[in-house]
Amino acid sequence: MSHSIIKEREGGINDGLVSVASSQWGDYKGTLIGVSHLDLINWTNRLKWFFWELTGSKRK
Repeated sequence: MSHSIIKEREGGINDGLVSVASSQWGDYKGTLIGVSHLDLINWTNRLKWFFWELTGSKRK
């Protein structure tokens, strides 16, 4: 049902939530390989720093 509503309002192809035209923004810069969501939000470093502080190690 949502597919037809979006098609009527925005036109074109959609996934039932957003049209393809609305979903595209910015310029494609490339694809990151071998990273997790935690890497992208810099939590892997924060977790390393947290554990280093727990063990008394100094971070570089």
